[in-house]
Amino acid sequence: MTTGTTPTAATLKGTSTVRARCGGALATLALVLGVLTGVVPGSSAGATGPPPLTGITQITSGAMHSCALLNSGSVRCWGDNGFGQLGNGTTRDASVPLAVAGITNAVAIDSASTSLSTCAVLATGGVRCWGRNHHGQLGNGTTTDSTTPVAVSNITGATSIAAGQDHTCVALSNGEARCWGWNNRGQLGNGTTTDTLVPATVTGLTGAAAVSAGGGHTCAALTDQSVRCWGSNAWGALGNGSSATDSKVPVMVSGISTATAISSGFAHTCATLTSGGVRCWGQNIDGQLGDGTTTDSTTPVAVSNITNATSVSGGYQHSCVRLADGGASCWGYNYAGLLGDGTTTDSTTPVTVSSLGSATKMAAGQSQSCALLSTGQGRCWGYNGSGQLGNGTIAASPLPTVVVGVCEAAPDPGFIDVSTGANYYNAVAWLVRAGITGGTAPGKYSPNAKVTRAQMAVFLWTNAAKPTPTAPHTFTDVPTNSYYSTAVSWLIEAGITGGTAPGKYSPNAKVTRAQMAVFLWTNAAKPTPTAPHTFTDVPTNSYYSTAVSWLIEAGITGGTAPGKYSPNAKVTRAQMAVFLKANTCGPTTA
Repeated sequence: MTTGTTPTAATLKGTSTVRARCGGALATLALVLGVLTGVVPGSSAGATGPPPLTGITQITSGAMHSCALLNSGSVRCWGDNGFGQLGNGTTRDASVPLAVAGITNAVAIDSASTSLSTCAVLATGGVRCWGRNHHGQLGNGTTTDSTTPVAVSNITGATSIAAGQDHTCVALSNGEARCWGWNNRGQLGNGTTTDTLVPATVTGLTGAAAVSAGGGHTCAALTDQSVRCWGSNAWGALGNGSSATDSKVPVMVSGISTATAISSGFAHTCATLTSGGVRCWGQNIDGQLGDGTTTDSTTPVAVSNITNATSVSGGYQHSCVRLADGGASCWGYNYAGLLGDGTTTDSTTPVTVSSLGSATKMAAGQSQSCALLSTGQGRCWGYNGSGQLGNGTIAASPLPTVVVGVCEAAPDPGFIDVSTGANYYNAVAWLVRAGITGGTAPGKYSPNAKVTRAQMAVFLWTNAAKPTPTAPHTFTDVPTNSYYSTAVSWLIEAGITGGTAPGKYSPNAKVTRAQMAVFLWTNAAKPTPTAPHTFTDVPTNSYYSTAVSWLIEAGITGGTAPGKYSPNAKVTRAQMAVFLKANTCGPTTA
Protein backbone atom coordinates (compact mmCIF):
# COMPACT_ATOMS: atom_id res chain seq x y z
CA MET A 1 0.00 0.00 0.00
CA THR A 2 1.27 3.46 -0.81
CA THR A 3 2.15 5.43 2.27
CA GLY A 4 2.27 9.17 2.73
CA THR A 5 -1.41 9.66 2.00
CA THR A 6 -4.47 7.90 3.30
CA PRO A 7 -5.78 5.56 0.57
CA THR A 8 -9.25 6.20 -0.75
CA ALA A 9 -12.07 3.70 -0.71
CA ALA A 10 -11.42 3.05 -4.39
CA THR A 11 -7.78 2.30 -3.67
CA LEU A 12 -8.74 -0.12 -0.93
CA LYS A 13 -11.15 -1.95 -3.17
CA GLY A 14 -9.06 -2.09 -6.30
CA THR A 15 -5.33 -1.75 -5.75
CA SER A 16 -4.39 -2.71 -2.25
CA THR A 17 -1.15 -4.53 -1.57
CA VAL A 18 -2.83 -7.89 -2.05
CA ARG A 19 -4.42 -7.10 -5.40
CA ALA A 20 -1.32 -5.36 -6.71
CA ARG A 21 0.89 -8.34 -5.96
CA CYS A 22 -1.35 -11.14 -7.10
CA GLY A 23 -0.02 -11.29 -10.62
CA GLY A 24 3.47 -9.94 -10.01
CA ALA A 25 6.77 -11.59 -9.36
CA LEU A 26 7.17 -12.68 -5.78
CA ALA A 27 10.31 -13.07 -3.72
CA THR A 28 12.25 -16.31 -3.80
CA LEU A 29 10.63 -19.34 -2.24
CA ALA A 30 13.94 -20.89 -1.26
CA LEU A 31 12.52 -21.84 2.09
CA VAL A 32 9.94 -24.24 0.70
CA LEU A 33 12.63 -26.75 1.69
CA GLY A 34 11.66 -29.42 -0.78
CA VAL A 35 10.22 -31.62 1.99
CA LEU A 36 6.74 -30.24 2.01
CA THR A 37 5.32 -33.06 -0.04
CA GLY A 38 1.72 -33.93 0.43
CA VAL A 39 0.72 -30.64 2.05
CA VAL A 40 -2.26 -29.33 0.17
CA PRO A 41 -4.79 -26.66 1.09
CA GLY A 42 -7.54 -28.13 3.22
CA SER A 43 -5.56 -31.21 4.20
CA SER A 44 -4.31 -32.18 7.62
CA ALA A 45 -0.59 -32.41 8.28
CA GLY A 46 1.13 -35.47 9.57
CA ALA A 47 -0.12 -38.35 7.43
CA THR A 48 1.62 -37.42 4.18
CA GLY A 49 3.27 -34.13 5.02
CA PRO A 50 5.25 -32.50 7.79
CA PRO A 51 3.89 -32.30 11.34
CA PRO A 52 1.91 -29.29 12.53
CA LEU A 53 3.53 -26.52 14.51
CA THR A 54 2.53 -27.08 18.15
CA GLY A 55 2.79 -25.19 21.42
CA ILE A 56 1.29 -22.00 19.99
CA THR A 57 -0.13 -19.59 22.57
CA GLN A 58 -0.88 -16.62 20.29
CA ILE A 59 -1.14 -16.04 16.56
CA THR A 60 -1.18 -12.75 14.64
CA SER A 61 -1.59 -11.82 10.98
CA GLY A 62 -0.05 -8.82 9.24
CA ALA A 63 -0.37 -7.60 5.67
CA MET A 64 1.01 -10.73 4.02
CA HIS A 65 2.77 -12.51 6.86
CA SER A 66 1.79 -14.21 10.09
CA CYS A 67 3.54 -15.02 13.36
CA ALA A 68 3.02 -17.40 16.26
CA LEU A 69 4.14 -17.09 19.87
CA LEU A 70 5.14 -20.45 21.34
CA ASN A 71 4.92 -21.61 24.95
CA SER A 72 8.73 -21.52 25.02
CA GLY A 73 8.65 -17.73 24.66
CA SER A 74 10.11 -17.93 21.16
CA VAL A 75 8.38 -16.64 18.03
CA ARG A 76 7.90 -18.13 14.58
CA CYS A 77 6.95 -16.10 11.49
CA TRP A 78 6.16 -16.94 7.87
CA GLY A 79 5.04 -15.32 4.61
CA ASP A 80 6.15 -12.05 3.03
CA ASN A 81 9.56 -10.89 4.21
CA GLY A 82 10.30 -7.98 1.90
CA PHE A 83 11.20 -5.68 4.79
CA GLY A 84 12.46 -8.27 7.26
CA GLN A 85 9.11 -8.69 9.03
CA LEU A 86 9.87 -12.37 9.67
CA GLY A 87 12.77 -11.31 11.89
CA ASN A 88 15.19 -14.04 10.82
CA GLY A 89 17.95 -11.84 9.42
CA THR A 90 16.91 -12.15 5.78
CA THR A 91 14.41 -10.64 3.35
CA ARG A 92 13.39 -13.97 1.80
CA ASP A 93 9.76 -15.03 1.90
CA ALA A 94 9.04 -18.28 3.74
CA SER A 95 6.13 -20.68 3.33
CA VAL A 96 6.87 -22.40 6.65
CA PRO A 97 7.31 -20.94 10.16
CA LEU A 98 10.86 -19.77 10.91
CA ALA A 99 12.31 -18.67 14.24
CA VAL A 100 12.70 -14.97 14.97
CA ALA A 101 16.30 -14.24 15.92
CA GLY A 102 17.01 -13.55 19.57
CA ILE A 103 13.47 -13.75 20.98
CA THR A 104 13.24 -16.31 23.79
CA ASN A 105 10.99 -14.69 26.42
CA ALA A 106 8.07 -13.08 24.58
CA VAL A 107 4.67 -12.91 26.26
CA ALA A 108 2.69 -11.15 23.50
CA ILE A 109 3.09 -10.39 19.79
CA ASP A 110 1.28 -8.28 17.21
CA SER A 111 1.26 -7.35 13.55
CA ALA A 112 -1.88 -5.56 12.40
CA SER A 113 -3.68 -6.34 9.16
CA THR A 114 -1.87 -3.61 7.22
CA SER A 115 1.49 -3.92 8.97
CA LEU A 116 4.85 -4.75 7.41
CA SER A 117 6.48 -4.96 10.81
CA THR A 118 6.06 -7.18 13.87
CA CYS A 119 6.53 -6.52 17.58
CA ALA A 120 6.82 -8.59 20.74
CA VAL A 121 6.36 -7.77 24.41
CA LEU A 122 8.98 -9.49 26.54
CA ALA A 123 8.58 -10.97 30.01
CA THR A 124 10.73 -8.10 31.27
CA GLY A 125 8.15 -5.54 30.08
CA GLY A 126 10.39 -4.39 27.26
CA VAL A 127 9.46 -4.45 23.58
CA ARG A 128 11.27 -5.62 20.46
CA CYS A 129 10.18 -4.82 16.90
CA TRP A 130 11.42 -5.77 13.44
CA GLY A 131 10.61 -5.17 9.76
CA ARG A 132 9.53 -1.93 8.04
CA ASN A 133 10.70 1.28 9.70
CA HIS A 134 10.33 4.12 7.19
CA HIS A 135 8.27 6.16 9.65
CA GLY A 136 10.09 5.03 12.78
CA GLN A 137 7.50 2.39 13.68
CA LEU A 138 10.19 0.16 15.21
CA GLY A 139 10.70 2.78 17.92
CA ASN A 140 14.50 2.62 18.11
CA GLY A 141 15.17 6.21 17.08
CA THR A 142 15.89 5.46 13.41
CA THR A 143 14.05 4.99 10.13
CA THR A 144 16.14 2.00 9.08
CA ASP A 145 14.35 -1.27 8.40
CA SER A 146 15.58 -4.20 10.48
CA THR A 147 15.56 -7.90 9.61
CA THR A 148 16.15 -8.78 13.26
CA PRO A 149 14.45 -7.50 16.45
CA VAL A 150 15.54 -4.14 17.84
CA ALA A 151 14.74 -2.74 21.27
CA VAL A 152 12.09 -0.03 21.47
CA SER A 153 13.50 2.94 23.35
CA ASN A 154 12.41 3.75 26.89
CA ILE A 155 9.66 1.17 27.29
CA THR A 156 9.17 -0.73 30.53
CA GLY A 157 6.04 -2.32 31.91
CA ALA A 158 4.45 -3.04 28.53
CA THR A 159 1.38 -5.30 28.75
CA SER A 160 -0.22 -4.98 25.30
CA ILE A 161 1.24 -4.21 21.87
CA ALA A 162 -0.38 -3.02 18.62
CA ALA A 163 1.70 -2.77 15.44
CA GLY A 164 -0.37 -0.73 12.99
CA GLN A 165 0.25 0.10 9.36
CA ASP A 166 3.10 2.54 10.01
CA HIS A 167 2.81 3.24 13.73
CA THR A 168 2.98 1.19 16.90
CA CYS A 169 1.45 1.55 20.36
CA VAL A 170 1.71 -0.16 23.74
CA ALA A 171 -0.38 -0.20 26.88
CA LEU A 172 1.66 -0.02 30.07
CA SER A 173 1.10 -1.58 33.47
CA ASN A 174 0.41 1.88 34.94
CA GLY A 175 -2.57 2.37 32.60
CA GLU A 176 -0.79 4.76 30.25
CA ALA A 177 -0.26 4.21 26.54
CA ARG A 178 2.65 5.20 24.33
CA CYS A 179 2.85 5.38 20.54
CA TRP A 180 5.52 6.02 17.92
CA GLY A 181 5.97 6.17 14.15
CA TRP A 182 3.78 7.81 11.53
CA ASN A 183 1.50 10.57 12.83
CA ASN A 184 0.02 12.30 9.79
CA ARG A 185 -3.52 11.94 11.15
CA GLY A 186 -2.78 12.18 14.85
CA GLN A 187 -2.69 8.41 15.34
CA LEU A 188 0.00 8.71 18.02
CA GLY A 189 -2.48 10.56 20.24
CA ASN A 190 0.05 13.04 21.63
CA GLY A 191 -1.70 16.18 20.39
CA THR A 192 0.44 16.64 17.28
CA THR A 193 0.74 15.36 13.72
CA THR A 194 4.52 15.07 13.89
CA ASP A 195 6.13 11.67 13.45
CA THR A 196 8.24 10.44 16.33
CA LEU A 197 10.94 7.79 16.20
CA VAL A 198 10.66 6.95 19.90
CA PRO A 199 7.61 6.39 22.13
CA ALA A 200 5.43 9.38 23.01
CA THR A 201 2.79 9.38 25.74
CA VAL A 202 -0.84 9.37 24.59
CA THR A 203 -2.41 12.54 25.95
CA GLY A 204 -4.99 12.26 28.71
CA LEU A 205 -5.38 8.50 28.58
CA THR A 206 -5.54 6.53 31.82
CA GLY A 207 -6.68 3.02 32.60
CA ALA A 208 -5.61 1.56 29.25
CA ALA A 209 -5.95 -2.23 29.35
CA ALA A 210 -5.22 -2.95 25.69
CA VAL A 211 -4.46 -1.08 22.47
CA SER A 212 -5.33 -1.71 18.83
CA ALA A 213 -3.85 0.03 15.78
CA GLY A 214 -5.23 0.32 12.26
CA GLY A 215 -4.18 2.14 9.11
CA GLY A 216 -4.32 5.69 10.47
CA HIS A 217 -6.19 5.36 13.74
CA THR A 218 -5.64 3.80 17.15
CA CYS A 219 -8.01 2.61 19.87
CA ALA A 220 -7.67 1.60 23.50
CA ALA A 221 -9.92 -0.54 25.68
CA LEU A 222 -9.99 0.87 29.19
CA THR A 223 -10.32 -0.91 32.50
CA ASP A 224 -13.81 0.59 32.93
CA GLN A 225 -14.78 -1.25 29.69
CA SER A 226 -15.20 1.90 27.64
CA VAL A 227 -13.20 2.52 24.46
CA ARG A 228 -11.23 5.55 23.27
CA CYS A 229 -9.93 6.15 19.73
CA TRP A 230 -7.74 8.77 18.06
CA GLY A 231 -6.19 9.64 14.70
CA SER A 232 -7.89 9.41 11.32
CA ASN A 233 -11.67 9.62 11.42
CA ALA A 234 -12.20 8.76 7.77
CA TRP A 235 -15.34 6.65 7.36
CA GLY A 236 -16.09 7.19 11.07
CA ALA A 237 -13.14 5.15 12.32
CA LEU A 238 -13.16 6.89 15.72
CA GLY A 239 -16.75 5.85 16.46
CA ASN A 240 -17.71 9.19 17.99
CA GLY A 241 -20.62 10.01 15.71
CA SER A 242 -18.70 12.01 13.12
CA SER A 243 -16.34 11.44 10.22
CA ALA A 244 -15.60 15.09 9.59
CA THR A 245 -12.71 15.68 11.96
CA ASP A 246 -9.63 13.69 12.89
CA SER A 247 -8.54 13.77 16.51
CA LYS A 248 -4.97 14.11 17.78
CA VAL A 249 -6.06 13.01 21.26
CA PRO A 250 -8.36 10.20 22.44
CA VAL A 251 -12.13 10.59 22.06
CA MET A 252 -14.82 8.36 23.52
CA VAL A 253 -16.48 5.78 21.29
CA SER A 254 -20.23 6.23 21.49
CA GLY A 255 -22.35 3.62 23.23
CA ILE A 256 -19.61 1.20 24.33
CA SER A 257 -19.52 0.60 28.09
CA THR A 258 -19.03 -3.17 28.43
CA ALA A 259 -16.14 -3.92 26.05
CA THR A 260 -14.04 -6.98 26.81
CA ALA A 261 -11.71 -6.81 23.79
CA ILE A 262 -11.07 -4.64 20.72
CA SER A 263 -9.38 -5.07 17.36
CA SER A 264 -8.85 -2.67 14.46
CA GLY A 265 -8.75 -3.23 10.73
CA PHE A 266 -7.55 -0.66 8.21
CA ALA A 267 -10.34 1.84 8.91
CA HIS A 268 -12.75 -0.02 11.17
CA THR A 269 -12.71 -1.35 14.71
CA CYS A 270 -14.74 -4.01 16.49
CA ALA A 271 -15.35 -4.68 20.17
CA THR A 272 -16.65 -7.75 21.97
CA LEU A 273 -19.06 -7.08 24.83
CA THR A 274 -19.73 -8.82 28.13
CA SER A 275 -23.06 -9.95 26.64
CA GLY A 276 -21.25 -11.92 23.93
CA GLY A 277 -22.33 -9.48 21.26
CA VAL A 278 -20.01 -7.57 18.95
CA ARG A 279 -20.13 -3.92 17.86
CA CYS A 280 -18.17 -2.49 14.93
CA TRP A 281 -17.74 0.98 13.45
CA GLY A 282 -15.97 2.79 10.62
CA GLN A 283 -15.50 1.75 7.03
CA ASN A 284 -17.93 -0.83 5.65
CA ILE A 285 -17.17 -0.95 1.93
CA ASP A 286 -17.07 -4.76 1.91
CA GLY A 287 -19.41 -5.46 4.80
CA GLN A 288 -16.65 -5.65 7.41
CA LEU A 289 -18.99 -4.20 10.07
CA GLY A 290 -21.18 -7.29 9.77
CA ASP A 291 -24.53 -5.53 10.06
CA GLY A 292 -25.93 -6.70 6.73
CA THR A 293 -25.07 -3.50 4.87
CA THR A 294 -22.13 -1.84 3.13
CA THR A 295 -22.85 1.51 4.73
CA ASP A 296 -20.09 3.12 6.77
CA SER A 297 -20.98 3.89 10.37
CA THR A 298 -19.66 6.64 12.61
CA THR A 299 -21.04 4.87 15.68
CA PRO A 300 -20.93 1.20 16.72
CA VAL A 301 -23.43 -1.13 15.05
CA ALA A 302 -24.33 -4.63 16.16
CA VAL A 303 -22.90 -7.51 14.18
CA SER A 304 -25.78 -9.68 13.02
CA ASN A 305 -26.47 -13.00 14.75
CA ILE A 306 -23.47 -12.96 17.08
CA THR A 307 -24.40 -13.51 20.73
CA ASN A 308 -21.58 -15.61 22.19
CA ALA A 309 -18.33 -14.06 20.97
CA THR A 310 -15.29 -14.21 23.24
CA SER A 311 -12.74 -12.40 21.04
CA VAL A 312 -12.63 -10.47 17.78
CA SER A 313 -10.03 -9.71 15.12
CA GLY A 314 -10.26 -6.90 12.60
CA GLY A 315 -8.71 -7.67 9.22
CA TYR A 316 -7.96 -5.27 6.41
CA GLN A 317 -11.55 -5.27 5.14
CA HIS A 318 -12.99 -8.26 6.95
CA SER A 319 -13.51 -9.33 10.55
CA CYS A 320 -13.57 -12.61 12.48
CA VAL A 321 -14.76 -13.74 15.92
CA ARG A 322 -14.15 -16.74 18.10
CA LEU A 323 -17.33 -18.09 19.67
CA ALA A 324 -17.79 -19.54 23.15
CA ASP A 325 -18.33 -23.04 21.76
CA GLY A 326 -14.98 -22.96 19.94
CA GLY A 327 -16.48 -22.15 16.57
CA ALA A 328 -15.55 -19.13 14.48
CA SER A 329 -17.31 -16.77 12.10
CA CYS A 330 -16.02 -14.16 9.65
CA TRP A 331 -17.60 -11.48 7.47
CA GLY A 332 -16.70 -8.82 4.92
CA TYR A 333 -14.26 -9.07 2.03
CA ASN A 334 -13.68 -12.64 0.87
CA TYR A 335 -10.79 -12.32 -1.54
CA ALA A 336 -9.16 -15.74 -2.06
CA GLY A 337 -11.35 -17.22 0.66
CA LEU A 338 -10.53 -14.91 3.59
CA LEU A 339 -13.78 -15.82 5.33
CA GLY A 340 -12.94 -19.52 5.43
CA ASP A 341 -16.34 -20.76 4.33
CA GLY A 342 -15.08 -22.46 1.18
CA THR A 343 -16.18 -19.64 -1.14
CA THR A 344 -14.82 -16.32 -2.39
CA THR A 345 -18.12 -14.49 -2.02
CA ASP A 346 -18.18 -11.39 0.17
CA SER A 347 -20.64 -11.46 3.05
CA THR A 348 -22.13 -8.55 4.98
CA THR A 349 -23.12 -10.90 7.80
CA PRO A 350 -21.13 -13.59 9.62
CA VAL A 351 -20.50 -16.94 7.93
CA THR A 352 -19.14 -20.01 9.69
CA VAL A 353 -15.49 -20.91 9.19
CA SER A 354 -15.58 -24.49 7.92
CA SER A 355 -13.53 -27.48 9.08
CA LEU A 356 -11.69 -25.53 11.74
CA GLY A 357 -11.81 -27.46 14.98
CA SER A 358 -11.98 -25.81 18.39
CA ALA A 359 -10.64 -22.26 18.11
CA THR A 360 -9.40 -20.14 21.00
CA LYS A 361 -8.30 -16.97 19.15
CA MET A 362 -8.63 -15.46 15.67
CA ALA A 363 -6.15 -13.40 13.65
CA ALA A 364 -7.50 -11.59 10.59
CA GLY A 365 -4.82 -10.09 8.35
CA GLN A 366 -4.88 -8.26 5.05
CA SER A 367 -4.64 -11.25 2.76
CA GLN A 368 -5.06 -14.18 5.13
CA SER A 369 -6.94 -15.26 8.24
CA CYS A 370 -5.60 -17.53 10.96
CA ALA A 371 -6.89 -19.25 14.08
CA LEU A 372 -5.28 -20.69 17.18
CA LEU A 373 -6.81 -24.01 18.19
CA SER A 374 -7.24 -25.47 21.67
CA THR A 375 -4.63 -28.08 20.69
CA GLY A 376 -1.95 -25.39 20.41
CA GLN A 377 -1.89 -25.72 16.63
CA GLY A 378 -2.58 -23.04 14.02
CA ARG A 379 -4.78 -22.94 10.95
CA CYS A 380 -4.68 -20.31 8.18
CA TRP A 381 -6.66 -19.67 4.99
CA GLY A 382 -7.00 -17.12 2.19
CA TYR A 383 -4.37 -15.77 -0.22
CA ASN A 384 -0.98 -17.45 -0.10
CA GLY A 385 1.27 -15.90 -2.74
CA SER A 386 4.06 -15.30 -0.24
CA GLY A 387 3.49 -18.41 1.85
CA GLN A 388 1.50 -16.55 4.51
CA LEU A 389 -0.66 -19.60 5.26
CA GLY A 390 2.42 -21.37 6.62
CA ASN A 391 1.54 -24.72 5.08
CA GLY A 392 4.58 -25.08 2.83
CA THR A 393 2.80 -24.06 -0.38
CA ILE A 394 1.93 -20.83 -2.17
CA ALA A 395 -1.56 -21.98 -3.18
CA ALA A 396 -4.55 -20.02 -1.91
CA SER A 397 -7.16 -21.85 0.14
CA PRO A 398 -10.74 -20.83 1.03
CA LEU A 399 -10.65 -23.40 3.85
CA PRO A 400 -8.37 -23.69 6.90
CA THR A 401 -4.99 -25.34 6.31
CA VAL A 402 -2.46 -26.59 8.84
CA VAL A 403 0.44 -24.36 9.90
CA VAL A 404 3.34 -26.79 9.68
CA GLY A 405 6.27 -27.34 12.02
CA VAL A 406 8.98 -28.23 9.52
CA CYS A 407 11.67 -26.42 11.50
CA GLU A 408 10.83 -27.95 14.87
CA ALA A 409 12.26 -31.09 16.48
CA ALA A 410 12.57 -33.95 13.99
CA PRO A 411 12.54 -37.74 14.56
CA ASP A 412 15.76 -39.58 15.35
CA PRO A 413 17.78 -39.66 12.10
CA GLY A 414 19.04 -43.16 12.91
CA PHE A 415 22.78 -42.54 12.58
CA ILE A 416 25.01 -44.57 14.90
CA ASP A 417 27.63 -41.80 14.84
CA VAL A 418 25.22 -39.01 15.91
CA SER A 419 24.40 -39.30 19.60
CA THR A 420 21.21 -37.81 21.00
CA GLY A 421 23.25 -35.60 23.32
CA ALA A 422 25.35 -34.06 20.56
CA ASN A 423 24.93 -30.31 20.07
CA TYR A 424 24.31 -30.98 16.37
CA TYR A 425 21.80 -33.83 16.85
CA ASN A 426 18.66 -31.76 16.18
CA ALA A 427 20.26 -30.08 13.18
CA VAL A 428 21.21 -33.42 11.62
CA ALA A 429 17.73 -34.80 12.31
CA TRP A 430 16.24 -31.77 10.58
CA LEU A 431 18.53 -32.22 7.55
CA VAL A 432 17.40 -35.82 7.18
CA ARG A 433 13.68 -35.05 7.53
CA ALA A 434 14.11 -32.19 5.06
CA GLY A 435 15.62 -34.57 2.54
CA ILE A 436 18.80 -32.51 2.36
CA THR A 437 21.03 -35.46 3.20
CA GLY A 438 20.74 -39.18 3.79
CA GLY A 439 24.16 -39.55 5.33
CA THR A 440 27.43 -40.84 3.88
CA ALA A 441 26.65 -44.55 4.20
CA PRO A 442 23.91 -46.72 5.71
CA GLY A 443 23.59 -45.63 9.36
CA LYS A 444 26.44 -43.13 9.03
CA TYR A 445 26.46 -39.32 8.94
CA SER A 446 30.23 -38.76 9.43
CA PRO A 447 29.86 -35.63 11.59
CA ASN A 448 33.60 -34.97 11.80
CA ALA A 449 34.27 -35.22 8.08
CA LYS A 450 35.18 -31.93 6.43
CA VAL A 451 32.74 -30.43 3.93
CA THR A 452 33.95 -29.90 0.36
CA ARG A 453 32.82 -27.12 -1.96
CA ALA A 454 31.03 -29.74 -4.05
CA GLN A 455 29.11 -30.98 -1.01
CA MET A 456 28.33 -27.43 0.10
CA ALA A 457 26.82 -26.70 -3.31
CA VAL A 458 24.55 -29.73 -3.03
CA PHE A 459 23.52 -28.90 0.54
CA LEU A 460 22.49 -25.35 -0.41
CA TRP A 461 20.82 -26.39 -3.66
CA THR A 462 18.81 -29.15 -1.98
CA ASN A 463 17.82 -26.80 0.83
CA ALA A 464 16.46 -24.46 -1.83
CA ALA A 465 14.20 -27.25 -3.18
CA LYS A 466 16.53 -28.09 -6.08
CA PRO A 467 15.62 -25.27 -8.47
CA THR A 468 16.49 -25.91 -12.12
CA PRO A 469 19.17 -23.51 -13.40
CA THR A 470 18.52 -21.93 -16.78
CA ALA A 471 22.08 -22.38 -18.02
CA PRO A 472 24.98 -24.72 -17.23
CA HIS A 473 28.13 -23.58 -15.47
CA THR A 474 31.36 -23.15 -17.42
CA PHE A 475 33.83 -24.51 -14.86
CA THR A 476 36.42 -26.83 -16.35
CA ASP A 477 36.90 -28.71 -13.07
CA VAL A 478 33.21 -29.60 -12.61
CA PRO A 479 32.25 -32.56 -14.83
CA THR A 480 28.80 -32.13 -16.31
CA ASN A 481 27.82 -35.63 -15.20
CA SER A 482 28.96 -35.15 -11.60
CA TYR A 483 26.47 -35.35 -8.74
CA TYR A 484 27.11 -31.70 -7.93
CA SER A 485 27.13 -30.18 -11.44
CA THR A 486 23.52 -28.93 -11.42
CA ALA A 487 23.96 -27.58 -7.89
CA VAL A 488 27.03 -25.61 -8.94
CA SER A 489 25.18 -24.21 -11.97
CA TRP A 490 22.44 -23.01 -9.61
CA LEU A 491 24.96 -21.45 -7.20
CA ILE A 492 26.44 -19.44 -10.06
CA GLU A 493 23.05 -18.38 -11.40
CA ALA A 494 21.87 -17.38 -7.92
CA GLY A 495 24.97 -15.26 -7.44
CA ILE A 496 26.09 -17.23 -4.40
CA THR A 497 29.57 -17.87 -5.75
CA GLY A 498 31.68 -17.04 -8.77
CA GLY A 499 34.21 -19.80 -8.25
CA THR A 500 37.76 -19.65 -6.91
CA ALA A 501 39.46 -18.48 -10.12
CA PRO A 502 38.53 -17.94 -13.76
CA GLY A 503 37.01 -21.21 -14.97
CA LYS A 504 37.61 -22.91 -11.62
CA TYR A 505 35.25 -23.98 -8.85
CA SER A 506 37.63 -26.21 -6.85
CA PRO A 507 34.98 -28.79 -5.91
CA ASN A 508 37.30 -30.89 -3.75
CA ALA A 509 38.61 -27.99 -1.68
CA LYS A 510 37.44 -27.99 1.93
CA VAL A 511 35.09 -25.17 2.96
CA THR A 512 36.43 -22.79 5.62
CA ARG A 513 34.32 -21.00 8.23
CA ALA A 514 35.02 -17.77 6.36
CA GLN A 515 33.71 -19.25 3.12
CA MET A 516 30.71 -20.76 4.90
CA ALA A 517 29.82 -17.31 6.24
CA VAL A 518 29.91 -15.84 2.74
CA PHE A 519 27.92 -18.76 1.26
CA LEU A 520 25.12 -18.31 3.80
CA TRP A 521 25.16 -14.51 3.73
CA THR A 522 25.02 -14.41 -0.06
CA ASN A 523 22.31 -17.07 -0.10
CA ALA A 524 20.32 -14.75 2.20
CA ALA A 525 20.60 -11.90 -0.35
CA LYS A 526 23.43 -10.13 1.50
CA PRO A 527 21.46 -8.34 4.22
CA THR A 528 23.25 -5.42 5.83
CA PRO A 529 24.07 -6.01 9.51
CA THR A 530 23.33 -3.17 11.89
CA ALA A 531 26.54 -3.57 13.89
CA PRO A 532 30.02 -4.97 13.24
CA HIS A 533 31.30 -8.17 14.81
CA THR A 534 33.85 -8.03 17.62
CA PHE A 535 36.04 -10.98 16.63
CA THR A 536 39.74 -10.25 16.86
CA ASP A 537 40.61 -12.83 14.20
CA VAL A 538 38.31 -11.39 11.51
CA PRO A 539 39.91 -8.32 9.87
CA THR A 540 37.36 -5.61 9.19
CA ASN A 541 38.59 -5.29 5.61
CA SER A 542 38.39 -9.02 4.87
CA TYR A 543 36.04 -10.31 2.17
CA TYR A 544 34.06 -12.20 4.81
CA SER A 545 33.85 -9.57 7.57
CA THR A 546 30.34 -8.32 6.73
CA ALA A 547 29.10 -11.88 6.32
CA VAL A 548 30.40 -12.81 9.77
CA SER A 549 28.77 -9.71 11.30
CA TRP A 550 25.46 -10.81 9.82
CA LEU A 551 25.87 -14.40 11.06
CA ILE A 552 26.30 -13.08 14.60
CA GLU A 553 23.36 -10.68 14.38
CA ALA A 554 21.08 -13.37 12.97
CA GLY A 555 22.06 -15.70 15.82
CA ILE A 556 23.47 -18.33 13.47
CA THR A 557 26.80 -18.58 15.29
CA GLY A 558 28.52 -17.12 18.32
CA GLY A 559 32.02 -18.02 17.25
CA THR A 560 34.34 -20.77 18.46
CA ALA A 561 35.56 -19.05 21.64
CA PRO A 562 35.28 -15.61 23.27
CA GLY A 563 36.44 -13.10 20.66
CA LYS A 564 37.24 -15.83 18.13
CA TYR A 565 35.55 -16.91 14.92
CA SER A 566 38.33 -19.14 13.51
CA PRO A 567 37.78 -18.13 9.88
CA ASN A 568 40.39 -20.50 8.45
CA ALA A 569 39.15 -23.60 10.26
CA LYS A 570 37.55 -26.18 8.01
CA VAL A 571 33.82 -26.78 8.40
CA THR A 572 32.74 -30.25 9.50
CA ARG A 573 29.51 -31.94 8.49
CA ALA A 574 28.27 -31.48 12.06
CA GLN A 575 28.98 -27.74 11.96
CA MET A 576 27.46 -27.48 8.51
CA ALA A 577 24.23 -29.02 9.80
CA VAL A 578 24.03 -26.47 12.61
CA PHE A 579 24.89 -23.57 10.29
CA LEU A 580 22.36 -24.59 7.67
CA LYS A 581 19.47 -25.25 10.04
CA ALA A 582 20.04 -21.98 11.90
CA ASN A 583 20.33 -20.11 8.61
CA THR A 584 17.10 -21.62 7.29
CA CYS A 585 14.92 -21.96 10.37
CA GLY A 586 16.41 -19.49 12.83
CA PRO A 587 18.64 -20.03 15.85
CA THR A 588 16.04 -20.90 18.49
CA THR A 589 14.29 -23.84 16.83
CA ALA A 590 14.33 -27.07 18.82
